[in-house]
Amino acid sequence: MAMAPRNETRENRITQAIRSDDLDAVQRLVNKDNLIDEDLILFAFAHSNAQIFDYVLQYARVPLMSTGLKIVEFMSSNRKDARLIDEETLFVAYKALGDMGISTKNFVTHLFLNKKTGTLLKVMDVMLNDPSYQDRKKTSSFVDLAHDWTEFLIKAVEYGNCRVVHDGLKKGIDADLENLLITSVFVRKTPMIYLLLALGADPDRAIKKVEKDNTIEMDRAQNQRIFVIQGLERIKEDIAFYSQPQSKLTKEGVENLSLAELRAPHPVEVDYQTAQVNLMQIATTAHLFDLVIQKSISEKEDYLTIKDLTEVDPTTEASILEMLSRQGQFKKILTPNLWIGRSQDLEELITYYIPDFALEKYDKTYLNLTLKEVKMLEGLQNLTSKKAPPVLKRRHTKPTPPKPFK
Repeated sequence: MAMAPRNETRENRITQAIRSDDLDAVQRLVNKDNLIDEDLILFAFAHSNAQIFDYVLQYARVPLMSTGLKIVEFMSSNRKDARLIDEETLFVAYKALGDMGISTKNFVTHLFLNKKTGTLLKVMDVMLNDPSYQDRKKTSSFVDLAHDWTEFLIKAVEYGNCRVVHDGLKKGIDADLENLLITSVFVRKTPMIYLLLALGADPDRAIKKVEKDNTIEMDRAQNQRIFVIQGLERIKEDIAFYSQPQSKLTKEGVENLSLAELRAPHPVEVDYQTAQVNLMQIATTAHLFDLVIQKSISEKEDYLTIKDLTEVDPTTEASILEMLSRQGQFKKILTPNLWIGRSQDLEELITYYIPDFALEKYDKTYLNLTLKEVKMLEGLQNLTSKKAPPVLKRRHTKPTPPKPFK
């Protein structure tokens, strides 16, 4: 039986080691004396093991520039496989492309396309805070999507990535909110529209920009410009409607309603379809959730449920929990008096439902301390609510007089 060529056997071993996520085996097979082919580097990238991919990049047989271009090409031509690559591996690839001096513009676009939000947030942190990135950015040969922050956030708007837009603006990225609002109306991303309005975008200024500025993004034709203006006018109408007393978004309106009435569904139009949203969700969006909490504590027969907090509002595609997190008001949910007598519900909420980006601020230790405090208050309430047992009085009976002696 003829033996396989040595190189082919080694390639098979490397392939098997990558498949089995065996970093030690890869390190034995690939080093400065035994370089690795480009196809195997791409295989390591597609296999989604960040450590192995990072290691084999150091020992490419061909120039890294060629490998980097193949990675970008892989993201474009193998979209189904690219969606399966984990966030950590993608971030390693992004950093490698920057080190190679290759434009990451198309690569980052595919991160948006494949909804790799975790990687995009890391990319944004690098672009904002990494001094070496800032040095590379100054060179004329360096081209990146974030070379223009407006372009970066417009991509996020076009792909409906609310998390990237929210975090980017909160971290101080200087962008034109009205331009982002115009784009969100043009691409019909309703949740993004509501997010930008909450962050301060002004529909009136956006309308003036569309009417006067011929250089706005995407160079719209006249009919497209009319479409955008009409969309912005509808937004103004919605804002006017929700500002009226009958929308029950005023402080007095919420105070005069019971929790059951706040749960009542109201029809709204979302992407030209009718959806149901309740007043509790609308009140949260309007920063009136304090009143809902007070009502839940004061009402004896009704209270906020996990379903109330986790049901998604179709207009914002966010639950009350997520909306409070975006507003920086998540701590309100952890008000101990809200959960007295329902510590099991709070434990379920902490274990399964709290959004990841709220956990970044309130770690498990803090949440568990809140749970412990609620249980302690429950115990105190039980002690004070129990009636003292009645004091038993000794029964005094008259002794039976002795029978007369006969």
